[in-house]
Amino acid sequence: MQSASSTALASLARLLGRETSLDVVHGEIRRAAQTVARVAEYGMCLITCSDEFQGELRASFDRDVAQPLMAPLTLQQRRIFSVSNLGGRVEPGALELANDHFTVRTAREGEKLLVVELAAHVGKILEGHDAVYGTLDRFGVRSPCCGALTLLLEKPRSSTTVRYPWFEQLTAFFGPERLAELRADAGPLRLVRTAVVHAVLQVETAIVDLLRDPPRTPTHALICALIVVNQRGPDTAVLVGVHHLRFDAAGAWIEGGASLRARPDSLAPVLENGRLRIDSRPLAREESPRDEELVTRDGVARRSGRLGPAERVLRSALASPELTSEAARVRALTQQLGNRSIDVATYARPILRAVLQRVARQQPEFALAVLYLCANARSPRATELAAFFARPTTTEAAQRTFLHFERELQELDVFVARAVLDYLFGV
Repeated sequence: MQSASSTALASLARLLGRETSLDVVHGEIRRAAQTVARVAEYGMCLITCSDEFQGELRASFDRDVAQPLMAPLTLQQRRIFSVSNLGGRVEPGALELANDHFTVRTAREGEKLLVVELAAHVGKILEGHDAVYGTLDRFGVRSPCCGALTLLLEKPRSSTTVRYPWFEQLTAFFGPERLAELRADAGPLRLVRTAVVHAVLQVETAIVDLLRDPPRTPTHALICALIVVNQRGPDTAVLVGVHHLRFDAAGAWIEGGASLRARPDSLAPVLENGRLRIDSRPLAREESPRDEELVTRDGVARRSGRLGPAERVLRSALASPELTSEAARVRALTQQLGNRSIDVATYARPILRAVLQRVARQQPEFALAVLYLCANARSPRATELAAFFARPTTTEAAQRTFLHFERELQELDVFVARAVLDYLFGV
């Protein structure tokens, strides 16, 4: 028999890919939150673009989600931890801070629910009977929306002479293949697909942050990803991902979830009666990644055997007590996914990223060896990492190199991530 929380999560997931009014989406998020049992307190985190046109979203989230859940606990001005930046990106450490801020009663006993909403956005205007996405009428002047995602596809004019950290981060997250496909898309819904990919990847980063540094008290996290449609009249939203995570003394657990995919070629946005419907093909092994050798455990083992010094680093580290403990944690999490009939590939990429980020604190050479293992054999990254392992190094140099390359794990095909986890930890 399904629990009330799993039923509510399934009800929320039925909105996936369907443009709906903001109040309906937020009403379903609130109901899903209210069905999580034994919650002693709530925390609220909203991550969205700095754009002034996201004001309606902020007001709706406060009115329809935060206020009903938290009104008995806090004053109006103090109930949402807000992250607002270009594009709406997860700032490393933000969720850890948000969780700490809302841990009051549950610092002593009970469980907390942290509701995290991440919202990308896209503008919409009407030209006659036709909807045009990616632009809006901003105070009487037509303007790109989301401006940050538009610049991601077109590149800031000064990006060759001025550092744009947000642009560098998103470029690394999207990766060359996703960006090439989106930049080549001349269709009217290009920015819709871009916003979906962005939101899904950012939610993966939120999951990574929570798995890497779990809450220290019993906590549920309900993470929702939206695409907000800014337009004349009330804004609407498309739910593109929802995930329920749980943390307790025994470990971190993924209770359930659903998401559109982060591959542009898997997304099929269409207009139905003037509203968006975004379908996403299910995961399929026949969609071979660029490096087909790495989609099976045996293929990963063969690749590992050709890594020279990096393979010796892998073997030595995997025998250490720290990695033995990490392997047990990963196996318990993936076994729980199997018990809930959730394909491990669905969460393999954030699980692998979280493990490597945590391990890199003490054993960055191991984390770098895994990055080398995952790299396409003919890529510049593989060449640079091969050179790294061919010379003597220090822990500090390994950490700097890992920091340089780690973001590129977002490019990794989910089946490659699944096979690498299997090879390393026997999942």
